[in-house]
Amino acid sequence: MNLRNTMSILVSYSMASFSMASAQAAPRPASSVSTTRAAQVTTENLTEGLRASLVIPTWEMNLDISGRQKAKGNSGGRETADSSLGIGIGYAKLPIRDIGYLANASFLQSNIQSTTFQFIRIDGNATYGINKTVYLKSGLNLTKMVRGPINDKFEPGLGYQLGAGFQVTQRISADLTYGQSTETATTQGSTYKLMVSGFEVAVNGSF
Repeated sequence: MNLRNTMSILVSYSMASFSMASAQAAPRPASSVSTTRAAQVTTENLTEGLRASLVIPTWEMNLDISGRQKAKGNSGGRETADSSLGIGIGYAKLPIRDIGYLANASFLQSNIQSTTFQFIRIDGNATYGINKTVYLKSGLNLTKMVRGPINDKFEPGLGYQLGAGFQVTQRISADLTYGQSTETATTQGSTYKLMVSGFEVAVNGSF
């Protein structure tokens, strides 16, 4: 065997060895499948679509009065609502382990002694799905009293809410929320500032 043949054999053997090593080092398709599956889990939604809500608030109302009425000795006060109930409709997109959103329009009623208060509220929330069952939410609301003492004088007021939700089934969920809203009215030399705050429990049905 001459030198030329020996070199040819060595080169051929080296190229074959390199090809085998490259094939072994190449990434396996299974890892791509795993990555794809992980991405699918990350973007899965707890729920998405329209939903209707039954809302049960536990509210306190704090009325602060300044101006002419305060000079007469009427400075307002704090009262706990005897009973409260509301209904709402909204849209939710609640992805798991990602940021989503939740928007609602609600009609709410509270009774304090013999006085009935009614409110219309619109709220928007950012959400985060912790897992397939629990999500967090926080956002702002715009509230307007439509029935109550001098309700036509109160301007819509901004507020906030934060809470957690529990997805019971694909279509049924429940929320526990703490919220606050403030409205102001000025009439006949007096200013009335009404703050409504408290917890709410809502049962939601998606469709």
